[in-house]
Amino acid sequence: MLKTKTSLIELSTSQKWFMVAVASLLFFYNFTLLNCINPLVSQLMHDFSISATQMGILSSMYFYGICITVIPAGLLLDHISSIKSILLCSMVVHILSIFGFAFSHSFFMAGFFRFLLGIAGGFAGLSCIYFASKWLPAKQMAFANGFILALGMFGGMLAQTPTELLSQHFGWRYTLVIFSIIGILIFAIIWLVVIDPPQKQKVRKDKNDFLKNIYYVVANKKNWLAGLYITSINLPIFVLGTLWGSLYLTQAHSFSIKQASSIISMLFLGILIGSPLIGFLSDKFRRRLIPMKLASVFILIIILSIIYLKNISFVDEMVLFFLLGLFSGAQTISYALITEINITPVIAKAISIALFLGMTSGFIFQPLFGWLIDLNWNHTIVHNLNIYSPENFKIAMLMFPISFIVSLLLAFLLKETYCKRIIKQ
Repeated sequence: MLKTKTSLIELSTSQKWFMVAVASLLFFYNFTLLNCINPLVSQLMHDFSISATQMGILSSMYFYGICITVIPAGLLLDHISSIKSILLCSMVVHILSIFGFAFSHSFFMAGFFRFLLGIAGGFAGLSCIYFASKWLPAKQMAFANGFILALGMFGGMLAQTPTELLSQHFGWRYTLVIFSIIGILIFAIIWLVVIDPPQKQKVRKDKNDFLKNIYYVVANKKNWLAGLYITSINLPIFVLGTLWGSLYLTQAHSFSIKQASSIISMLFLGILIGSPLIGFLSDKFRRRLIPMKLASVFILIIILSIIYLKNISFVDEMVLFFLLGLFSGAQTISYALITEINITPVIAKAISIALFLGMTSGFIFQPLFGWLIDLNWNHTIVHNLNIYSPENFKIAMLMFPISFIVSLLLAFLLKETYCKRIIKQ
């Protein structure tokens, strides 16, 4: 058991990494809850009697919640002494939101609890990255960010086939209750293990310093470019992985629900491996932009293959989704780059802007995808479920290659940092 009063000298590197891993269970849990409705889309559309557009709006309520809170979360983290308290409070709201969603009997009530989950989610990834930056050296942050993201993707994997199997046995409502119980266990682990980083000598802050820091972050166009890169490359995760992937694969490619869940799991497995691997390679070769550009090119080729190749087998589809996730892991480099182009007092604020932009891909493109497949739908309904044609999905899928072309252009607009803090406090 680690001591509650400690310093950087008293903890070994392995102990610091262990605490970062435990704190990152918050992001793991957040991403599990975010993605667990993907295999449940058909059941939710049936039980709530809603269209694809409405399903997109319901899911996107999470992203409205997170966009409201992620920037205030960055401001709070830069000015609060206990990151652990933020982690624990966020866990409580996560647990309450999924429990409430499990017993929602109307579209509006379910939307409220999805929105509440987003409120808690605004603190999840940001708190974990910020916690790691306080315990680990800057030269390890790309790998650390990749590790945190990978742990979240593991949650995304568990939210697919296991959720489908549990829902078949217990029903979707009690499956979500099981997730709330898991959340209580994670809360206990974080409470017992995590220790707040030791505070450095306090610097007196006044209102002028606070406003200057806000202006500094907002005026730094590199923060916006890096955030938009994350937004562009994140699109398949928040559209296919979180919501529409299973419906697309079952209706456009005639896979079973179980097969579709397995394919979507490969997307998250790819990110799970790709995030720390690409982060490690970026740190090792001291390059940020080259892997970002290469990832954009490869991921563009992969998504075009997914859209236009016909009669793809189950195994081939799994490989393509794995590669899609693998190269999407390059987004982790953007977070490391942000820590290198900002002064220390504003790092959390800068990361919160990137996260805010990243979340816009959810609340804009999830409903947009649903609206696009509804656009030319012939109103075929079987057993109270809307049935869409491959052509309906193909129109919606075109948003992905456009997004990846944008990500490539953004990577060319950024400047290489060579893994060094180019701006110091």
